[in-house]
Amino acid sequence: MLISEAMQRFYTSMQGVLSKNTIRFYVNRLTPMVEYLGDMPVDQVSTDHLRRWRLHLCLLYTSPSPRDGLLSRMPSSA
Repeated sequence: MLISEAMQRFYTSMQGVLSKNTIRFYVNRLTPMVEYLGDMPVDQVSTDHLRRWRLHLCLLYTSPSPRDGLLSRMPSSA
């Protein structure tokens, strides 16, 4: 079973059990993971794959914004 198929089964089985907001929460987090890792069979996903995904997220959310370079880091009194 591919990751996307497992996700679809999860979403279908949780409708009526979890709120729409909770399901949306998982959709928003799991869909990019499939895009990053590729849609591989669930039994082939290793802890190394998940570590790379976590590292990718950390780098994604801690990288400087392209606009950061536009602002001077020098104090105004310099």
